[in-house]
Amino acid sequence: MLAHIKTSLVIISLLMTKTVAYEVDEKMQQRVKSNLEKVSIPDDLSSRALDLEKHIKSEAYQDKLKEYGKRVKFAVGLDDLEPKQKATEEIDLSDRFILYISSNIPIETLRRYAKSVEKVNGLMVLRGTVGSDRKLQPTVRFIEEILKTDSLCEYQCEYLKVNVTIDPRLFQLNNIVQVPALTFIENMDMVNYIDKREGDGIPERSQTIVYGDASLHGMINELFRLTKNKKLPTYLDML
Repeated sequence: MLAHIKTSLVIISLLMTKTVAYEVDEKMQQRVKSNLEKVSIPDDLSSRALDLEKHIKSEAYQDKLKEYGKRVKFAVGLDDLEPKQKATEEIDLSDRFILYISSNIPIETLRRYAKSVEKVNGLMVLRGTVGSDRKLQPTVRFIEEILKTDSLCEYQCEYLKVNVTIDPRLFQLNNIVQVPALTFIENMDMVNYIDKREGDGIPERSQTIVYGDASLHGMINELFRLTKNKKLPTYLDML
């Protein structure tokens, strides 16, 4: 590095001599030249620089950089996405979490649930319409409010990719007595459940139901504690 500095100073000195000589007298030029000649470069500098370059390029050092980067991401809330992407590849797309909700749950809580449900490819279910049974529009607006990615948006809004449906049969089948409630259905026939192409696709009665105003992560964790279903930790990694 010092060698480069010395060379640069010499070049600058020569340029000054040729182009701005009228501003620098001969005595000053000699003083600059004398000072440059006094610059000493340690014999081991080149060797140390090569050793440093080798160390930086080493696999061990690069691994440390990656680990440090992960820690920084975690500290600022930007978790590494690789584990979640891997978890998404491992899930069975026919499995479904069903989250039972109602309009009595605060809208901000429902929005948080919807964001989590989207991550695990789940389904949100209402017992009935919001307001009058004769008017569907209030229910449509309610669902839109839940799924807005920007709660302040009023025109041409973007929405979360979450299925929200009205199905009193599921509430009755599983004897859902309070909300929120969560069940996990393996091999659910979503095509026929949503589109009714061949039959109604309604799943069998759930053996385990989790109740409580907890986060979806907390509810899935409780399902895992109760059922020991080995599929559930993968979903926990996705949240």
